This record gives sequence, C-alpha cells and structure tokens, in this order.
Amino acid sequence: MKTTARFFTYLCLWVFFVGVFLLIPPAYGAIPIAKITSFDGEVIVQSDLEISKVTKVGRVLNEGDRIQTQQGEVQITFNDGAVMKVSPFTSTRIQEREEKSGFWVFKTRKAVRRITCFVGKLWFKSGASKRKNYLQTPTAVCGLRGSEGDIGYDNLNTYLNIY
Repeated sequence: MKTTARFFTYLCLWVFFVGVFLLIPPAYGAIPIAKITSFDGEVIVQSDLEISKVTKVGRVLNEGDRIQTQQGEVQITFNDGAVMKVSPFTSTRIQEREEKSGFWVFKTRKAVRRITCFVGKLWFKSGASKRKNYLQTPTAVCGLRGSEGDIGYDNLNTYLNIY
C-alpha cells in the first residue's frame, strides 16, 4: 500500500514538473535583422530597455529597435538587402515578424516588415526577399513592394512620395 502511494506521488510530481517545463516558453535572444552601414552625427538606438549612442558602423539592430537621430543621419541595411536612410530629427521603429491574416480555416501567415515613422522623415528601398514591407506613421500605412519611397510625419500630416 505504501509503495503504491509513493509511486503515485512520484508520478504526480514528475507530470507536474514536465508540464511546467513544456508550458514555459523558451527564452530566445534578440534576433538581428539589420545593421548600421553609415551614420553622421548623433544617432541613438533603443533596444528593449537599453538606450545607447551609435559609435561605429556595423552596429547590429534587432527586431523592435527604435532609432532616433538628432542632428545626424543614419543608413541601415537589412539582412535581405533592403536599405533605409533616416533623416535628421527623426524617430522610427523597425519590426520584422510573421503576421496572421484571414478567417477561420483560411488563415495564412506572412513575413512582414513594419517601419514606423513617429516623427521626421525617412527613405526606404525594399530588398530581395518576399517579405511584405509596410511604411507607417501614427495616421497612415503604405505597402511597399519592389520599389522605394519617402515617408514623413510632422505630428499633424503624413507625407508620402513613391518612386
């Protein structure tokens, strides 16, 4: 009788610990999606809770990083060859992820890059991947595929120029 109770206790503990480890999501490091290929003047990058000044070319940028320029400019090259030039006094965020769309059993997943311009102006040229690119401001969204364009926002109006 004691052996059965002890076995049942060990079995319950084992199932509990295995269940906990299966439910805890794995911790992944930040995924690099781009790097700074040139800059001039003061450029600041916010990655999670860390804020740092750009001091050299080649600095890696991760998904969700926010880039802010003061009296300076920065050129960013993404892993697929896409290029972004951020003008002075601009604040922007870069994101790359899979997004779901569709309804019920017709849901699909798409690789998406979202570049949000909070204030200022930037130029973007899409790369060689099949990733969908969206340039957005707090008031507008533009899909960009196989082309290049400027987008800007001045806390009131969104400006868009596609080439």
